[in-house]
Amino acid sequence: MRARRQAAATDADLVWGIDKPDAGPPWGSDIADTITSLGDYFVTADGRQLVAVMDAALGASIRTGKPIRIA
Repeated sequence: MRARRQAAATDADLVWGIDKPDAGPPWGSDIADTITSLGDYFVTADGRQLVAVMDAALGASIRTGKPIRIA
C-alpha cells in the first residue's frame, strides 16, 4: 500500500477553525521549510512522518494478518 502524493496546500487553503474559516494557524506563517504538504504537519515524537508510519503499520498488518495496536 502506497500513499499518493498530493499537491501542496498553503495555509490559505486550510480551515483552522469552524467558527472562523478565515482564521490562520495558531503559529502564524512561521513554519519549517521541511513542511511541503499537509502530511508534513503531523510527525511522531521521534520526528518521523505520521502518515508514513501508519502506512508501514498498515502494510505490516496486511502482510502478517495481525491487527494494528496503537499504544
